[in-house]
Amino acid sequence: VVSSCVVSSCVVVALGHPSLTNCLAEFADQLRGERRYFGRSAVPKPSRSMIERLMTLGSVNFGVMSDDQLIAIARVDDSSELDIAVLADWRGNGIGSLLLRHTIERAEFVGHERIVLHSSRRSRPVAAIGQRSDATAVDYGDGRVDIIFARQHRLGLA
Repeated sequence: VVSSCVVSSCVVVALGHPSLTNCLAEFADQLRGERRYFGRSAVPKPSRSMIERLMTLGSVNFGVMSDDQLIAIARVDDSSELDIAVLADWRGNGIGSLLLRHTIERAEFVGHERIVLHSSRRSRPVAAIGQRSDATAVDYGDGRVDIIFARQHRLGLA
């Protein structure tokens, strides 16, 4: 257990322990089963490739558990790319921000100088996190956006 969460009875945990294998599989199944919504008000669900990356342990891996259920995962791979996902029913409660803060702090501790989160302009939660954290947003103009967390940008994700 790393830290308590803003939602009662949830904790940030380091992933990789064999006891979490079933939780990881259930989490991936839930993400895959989310309905895809389109339009201006849509929050895109994680892509299949992102879900597969989340299931592959990187150099830094954390999850958020609530009542023995894995509800969020973040990982930073060896090339400093960040993936993060929160189950639909848990979004909007600060869980992603808490998990992101822990993940980036650990990634910096183990030597990652900058961490890149690939997203799209449609992902308002990612854009909001980027703004609150004083990260650098690079908009490629085709819907793709990178949020870059550099070591000198201490996270204001509280």
